[in-house]
Amino acid sequence: MRLKPDQLRSLWACIDQIPESRDRRGLRYPMRTAMAILVGARLAGCRTLTELSDFGRSLSQATLASIGSRLRPQSGRHEAPGISSWHYILKRIDTGEVERLLAAWTSEQVGSQAASEDDEHPPLHAVAIDGKVLRGSCDRDLGPDGVPLDEPAQQQLPALHLDSGSVIGQLGFSGRKDEAEGAALRDLVRSWAGTGTCVIADALHTQRTTAQHLLDRGLDCLLTVKANQPGVLEEVRDTSFHWDCRRPHVETSCDHGRIERRSIRVSGELDPELRCIGFPGVRFVAQVRREVECKKDGRQRKPVTACLLTSLPAEQATPQRLLRLNRACWGIENRVHWVRDVALGEDRSRIRKGSLPRLMAALANFAISILRLFRTKNITRRMNQLKMRPDQAVQLLLGAATSPL
Repeated sequence: MRLKPDQLRSLWACIDQIPESRDRRGLRYPMRTAMAILVGARLAGCRTLTELSDFGRSLSQATLASIGSRLRPQSGRHEAPGISSWHYILKRIDTGEVERLLAAWTSEQVGSQAASEDDEHPPLHAVAIDGKVLRGSCDRDLGPDGVPLDEPAQQQLPALHLDSGSVIGQLGFSGRKDEAEGAALRDLVRSWAGTGTCVIADALHTQRTTAQHLLDRGLDCLLTVKANQPGVLEEVRDTSFHWDCRRPHVETSCDHGRIERRSIRVSGELDPELRCIGFPGVRFVAQVRREVECKKDGRQRKPVTACLLTSLPAEQATPQRLLRLNRACWGIENRVHWVRDVALGEDRSRIRKGSLPRLMAALANFAISILRLFRTKNITRRMNQLKMRPDQAVQLLLGAATSPL
């Protein structure tokens, strides 16, 4: 997938839609200028406000002028915000609107590219969803009574498009993970209503309320069943499915010093109207077995078996595809959460006040998505290169460059 100049110019238009919530009087740096520097800095891997300030002040005069930066009359030079200005700007950015606009732009690019590649046989639009705790956002400052606040860390729910590796949806939330994350997922999928998207989630979201919510909006699901649904798990394991008599589909990989064998057995098609099991919309039930053997000493791990429920129709719920989707859904840990922790040091971040952790996490998702749309293989290396070329990182947002290098 390659981004074209007109697509990048639409990104600049998207950034320009972020609302201005500051007082117009004495406004020194327009919101579009601040957001252009902020997104460019995250593309370059900047983690702290000091790095953000240094990045903006290292931009050339031509780049600052192109993003509408303030012209200081005394010196006749364009200026970028300093650390104190960034404190004021970031606290007043509408984080929820930033999350929505950036994810919507990424989703539009992914959708247009998929449609242009195969108009007659479009691929299955599959999205993996998994929440992440923003560990550095936990506020332990002292309250008015001298007691530590010890407020819980904020969380974010990103939605990863499996084919492109881009985050096409994101929503911040707080509260108990099991309850709050389920409500956040139901809110996040509203924008995909009627698109036939297949939502893949872990056992935390294997809830009847969530499944019915997806079905009512024309969405499919692939969910894992564990002990949080004991009745459904018992029905899936029931001998009436005759798992031992079903022919498995087996795949083997030999990466990372181990031999991994994954097999899947899929039931016959069920009628969702008859409710063969006590879960809405289920068309197929599957069992996935994973066996791992170490190449070095031949030591074998204990086999793991997981049960899956899906509402996909028969032409899409093939054993090969279900096994691929089940494995790919864990890619959100490696392709988003791990990259944010390693390349952008999110878990070590000390930015924790207000909605700033959510804002920085949303921009991290967006930076990763842009680099993935450019087919970047080593994101950390590319961010380091852009950090040495700050003008090029910002010019990407203006459509003035067609490659991160």
